Amino acid sequence: MTNSGEPLLSVHQFIKQLKEDGNGNLQNYHHFQEISRNELTADIAGIPIPSSESPIQKFIHGDIFEYAVQQAAGHTSQKDDPWKKFKELYPNIKPKEKRQYSLFMEKAGEAAWEILKKNVKKVYGRKSKSITYSFGHHIKNYDIFPFLTKKLEADVLVTSSPSVVCDIKYSTMKKEKYEEEYLVHAVIQVLIYSLALDLDPSTLQLIVLVFYSNTAEAVLYQSDIHQQENLVNDLLKKLTRNKATRNQPQPRKTGPKRGTTAADEVKTVYRKTKTKRFKIYTDDNENGEEFTDDDEIIDELTSVHVGYVYT
Repeated sequence: MTNSGEPLLSVHQFIKQLKEDGNGNLQNYHHFQEISRNELTADIAGIPIPSSESPIQKFIHGDIFEYAVQQAAGHTSQKDDPWKKFKELYPNIKPKEKRQYSLFMEKAGEAAWEILKKNVKKVYGRKSKSITYSFGHHIKNYDIFPFLTKKLEADVLVTSSPSVVCDIKYSTMKKEKYEEEYLVHAVIQVLIYSLALDLDPSTLQLIVLVFYSNTAEAVLYQSDIHQQENLVNDLLKKLTRNKATRNQPQPRKTGPKRGTTAADEVKTVYRKTKTKRFKIYTDDNENGEEFTDDDEIIDELTSVHVGYVYT
């Protein structure tokens, strides 16, 4: 809750609100271009993906893809492993089908990591011997944007100069439809993360990595939205609900109060559901966000820490 008693918004909720304020249109924020793509080989691309009969099942594919990217980069741990959730959600999947699906996701992660790594290396040049990638970087949002949840999370962050902020997405949509309607959500997302981190726009790269399952290809997009001063200042005003601009930074506090609990510390609970209403705890929303069984909404989001399904 804010000091005025208003509920805090997740980044996804804020973007939906931004879209509603623009009469359902975010056209002004369409600042992105495709810079690289990597298709899976025909034998791997032909592997069928387990069908998703529930919203939670749709989310797990995105979790597994993000995990596969981290595996390819060598940044994983047992705590992050989403395959336990997959086993719960697909208890009847045959061993052969699971092995094939696992291979598909492994190759998808490798394809995505390859183009991400190549792009970042181009930014730093050949002379740079080591680049440190931070996966699932927690951004402490204390009085930076008082109307957003206190924990934001960037999928990939490189904090050297120049800095790189990347968001990872998994979509079942056709590439053209996703680019037209939903890629802009990810672009605004990485912009918000960069603003919360107070990164220098003159030495910053914003990128979005999307894996399209229906064509089995990883596509990397770059955005210059952080260099659009009018858009940035307009967004800052909406985020702070005052006359803040990039040249007028907001005061920041040092940290959270003791006793607070992050969303990823809560145990995951799944229940059988007869209705199509459910609540999802996403990376940047420890209070939970309610959705309906809508493919368009589902495809906007990827990573889920906690999901409570209820009737």
